[in-house]
Amino acid sequence: MSSLEKSIADLLDEVGVDWLREHPLPYTKGHWRYYDFYLPQHKLLIEVDGDYWHNSQGKPSWVIMAAKKNDMLKNWIAKKEGYRLIRIGEKEIQENFSLVRERITEELS
Repeated sequence: MSSLEKSIADLLDEVGVDWLREHPLPYTKGHWRYYDFYLPQHKLLIEVDGDYWHNSQGKPSWVIMAAKKNDMLKNWIAKKEGYRLIRIGEKEIQENFSLVRERITEELS
């Protein structure tokens, strides 16, 4: 678990919600996509988007395009399977954690 994901795990524990890590959803026969956090009581998925894969600075365009394609696929799978999905960026966690907390708690109500 990355430090960013640990921050979200701690937040979920603080608000007292049950969560599971690396929740799989079927993509095609024999293939799965895994989501960082799953809150079963709320049918809510949370993805933590770190800058390493999700920030274009200094990376070849194919890396960013592959990450975006994967993100779009995961967004589609979650919606198709009836889940709500929140994506939280590294910058949000580092610079405005109170807003991250607010976004998550709003989704829980």
